Amino acid sequence: MKVTWKRIVFGVIVSGLFIYLTIRGLNWEQVFEHLKTLNLFWFILTIIFTFVAMYLRGVRWAILLSPYKKFPSLYLFSIELIGYMVNYLLPGKLGEVVKSYVAGEDRNISKGVVFGTVVVERILDLAFILLLGVFLPPELKARVPVVKKISIGSLILLFVVLGGILIMHQFREKLTQKDYRGWIGRIMRSLEKFSQGLDVIGSPSVLLRAFIVTALVWFFTFLQLYVLMPGMGIRPDMALSLFAIFLFTLGITIPSSPGDIGPFHYFITIALVSGGIQKDLAFAYAVVYHLSQFITVVPSGIVISLTKGLSWKEVK
Repeated sequence: MKVTWKRIVFGVIVSGLFIYLTIRGLNWEQVFEHLKTLNLFWFILTIIFTFVAMYLRGVRWAILLSPYKKFPSLYLFSIELIGYMVNYLLPGKLGEVVKSYVAGEDRNISKGVVFGTVVVERILDLAFILLLGVFLPPELKARVPVVKKISIGSLILLFVVLGGILIMHQFREKLTQKDYRGWIGRIMRSLEKFSQGLDVIGSPSVLLRAFIVTALVWFFTFLQLYVLMPGMGIRPDMALSLFAIFLFTLGITIPSSPGDIGPFHYFITIALVSGGIQKDLAFAYAVVYHLSQFITVVPSGIVISLTKGLSWKEVK
């Protein structure tokens, strides 16, 4: 699970670029004034909703793993926290690999199979976010003209993603049926184990249950952004919260430094600014929301990894 210096440097450069784009033109005195107005009640509620969303991710992962082995949702919730903690502290977005390793090692199940289900998790998240992009509120389309183009683009991309998944699933079956030898054989056997984790794509009942939980995950993510608005002196705005979710979720897929610093703040800030929120306030909101995520996953992930005896050497 090594990360090359090239990837680290690239991530830092990307983060630096987005930080520059975000903070240019800010009135720092106003930013700090907005930060001082934070209402702790709404901030704590944001953290609670973050924990709920993380637990639901554990529930969804248990559903996806159920055809292979039964996992307690609470156990997978703890592994999810470890994965997110790694993403916040280490470069390279290795959290998904680490959580697959920990779950596979703990429960004696192929790490390739586990990682395959993690890939399905990400596919479900992407599909839901693209659906959100397609069905962004009409009210928002009137306020932010570019949203109409975003909806059309999301629909096209959704069909491309779903079509690609079906093609990959069919191609995988043909590819793994052949008998390969030598180093190619070893690679293909590893690929076959990984692809077994993708078999849930062919199980409508498992996929449907997982997608319902995915909707709940993103509902509680929406609540995080929505309830934080009054906590920062912003009038609660459902449409703007949904737009912020859409932009920052796609934005943080861009490789950057640990914790998605830069892209995270940039995309939330421009989402709020496009809806009429003053930039200094929008940036302060993004900083506080990022802090709420950090507080939720990092201390919890560190404590859980220590109780499991997971060392930083293993993670690196």
